[in-house]
Order: sequence, then structure tokens, then C-alpha cells
Amino acid sequence: MRGRFPKGLARSLAIGTVILVFPLWTSIAACAQGAKIMVNWTATSGAMSPLWVAMGKGYFAKNGLDVEFAHITSSSKAIQAMIAGDIAFTTMDPLTVIQANSQGADVRMVVGITNRLAFSLMVQPEIARPEDLKGKSIGITRFGSSTHTATLYFLRESGLEKDVKLLQFQEVPAILAGLMAKQIQGGTVSPPTNSRARKEGFRELINLGVEGPEYPSVAAVRRFVRSYSEGLLTFKSSASAGMEVIKKYTKVDDPSILEDAYGQFARYIADVPYVSVKGMETILAELAEKDPKVRGLKPDAFMDMSFVRELDNQGFYKKH
Repeated sequence: MRGRFPKGLARSLAIGTVILVFPLWTSIAACAQGAKIMVNWTATSGAMSPLWVAMGKGYFAKNGLDVEFAHITSSSKAIQAMIAGDIAFTTMDPLTVIQANSQGADVRMVVGITNRLAFSLMVQPEIARPEDLKGKSIGITRFGSSTHTATLYFLRESGLEKDVKLLQFQEVPAILAGLMAKQIQGGTVSPPTNSRARKEGFRELINLGVEGPEYPSVAAVRRFVRSYSEGLLTFKSSASAGMEVIKKYTKVDDPSILEDAYGQFARYIADVPYVSVKGMETILAELAEKDPKVRGLKPDAFMDMSFVRELDNQGFYKKH
């Protein structure tokens, strides 16, 4: 199952993995002038940890940036807020970036975060195989969300796309609540919610972070990328710092769940935050079949890895 999207999946992708993007027409000016920079994080997920660490440890301020966080959970609403100039950077999926640029926007992916679908499909204990979900319901956050993307991948791979009903719960923790209330037979959740679900006795039918496809995820201009990278290195090297921010933003207190969630994202989050070229090529190839505006475009048209490459060439990711 690993490594490729089933035919047609890219047309349904939303926040498949995490990316940080910025609009070329506002962010550089804002950073240069010392203005307050609004940074949006979308999912209540450990994938946001390097950003959370960078804020908590004061790395943005240390690098001369006045950053304030926003929390717009919808990728489609986040891109609208970015285009309107309300936010400078946001975590987002690459498909949204491609679609926005094909409609006249000019945003770039500058940091790759996970490059995997960091989700697990948790199911009721009696569900032992994918086919046991026929005629059943699976919980997601919203249509067009990352949980939707991950669920579609599983359903298409299993031949179940017409046999399972999807129910929207808005937030990942609410999906677990739906499982516990037996409103649904399965739910697509990210760490630490998958850790909580396992502890409650639910079965992990598939871990897409391990068994799913390669898919790019992405924050913006030199000082921002450096601040993010400092947060990344602190997260990777300090389990206590990582668990501290996961606890703060996800409101999970159980030490064993926090430890498990940290362990998962310490593996999933890229050591050197390049956006996956291979994953972008897959998405563009799928989209090009239906959207003539995308045909012939290359991944470089949507991302700028020069800031990460500069740090990489300096040995930044090895020295710290």
C-alpha cells in the first residue's frame, strides 16, 4: 500500500500532510518592516509541534520576528484569510496551494513538515478487517480536511469508497468521543488522539503514517524558516519540550499518551524540512488529468526550498 496514491485520489486531497506556506506579495515586506506577523496553525495535532516549540521557546522573537498565532482549522478558510492579508503564514496541504495558484494566487511552500499522512484509522474492537466496515460509518473532521484525505486513501485502497458513510465531527478529539458513544464504527485521527483511542480499547486498523503514501507537507522567508528549524531541532532532541507543547495545545494530560504521541511525531516530522518532490509530482500528475492549468507545471513552481537548503548547506541540521 505504501508509496502511491490510488488512481484519482489527488482530486480529493486537502490537508493531506502539513506544509507551511506564505504569500509572496505580503510576507517579505512584513518581515522586513518588523510588523506583527500572523501565523496560522490548522490541526490540533502533534504535527504542529515545531511551530509550538518555536513560539514557546522564543525563537521567533530571538530572530527579530513579532509573531502571533491564529487557529483557523479549515484549510480553505485559511487560504482565503491569507489572500485577504489577514495571515502571513499557515500550515496547509499542497493541493490547496496548487489550486489557489492556478486561480491567480501566488503562494509558496517553503518548509516540509511531515511528508506523510500522519493518521490512524481507529475502529471498534469487533472490526478486524477493512471489509468489516461495509455498511458502517467512519468519522472525519470535515469534508476536504486532512482526515478526509487519509480516509479516502484507505477506502480506495480497500475498495470500500461506495460502501462506507462518512460523518463530520469538526475536530479530531470529537471523533474519539463519537467512537466511545458508538455513533461511528471507525474514526480517522492523528496523534495524540490515536494514542488515547488505543488506551480506550479501540483497534488501530491502519497507521497511514507508516503504511500510507509519501505526500508532501509545509513557513516562510529566512528568519521564519530559521525560527521554525530551531523549534524543529528542539522538538527532535528534547522529548520533554515536545511533550510539553503537545500537552499545552491538545489538552492531553496522560503521560503515556503524550510519550506515545511524541514518539510518533519524532518519526513522522522531517529531520531536514524539505518538501517532498516525489509527492508533489504525484499530486500534479493526478491533477493534470482534469485541470489543463496544471499540465506541464513542475513542483518548483509551487515551492521555494532555498531557505532550508541554505541552512542545510551550513550544516545547521547536523550541528544543533
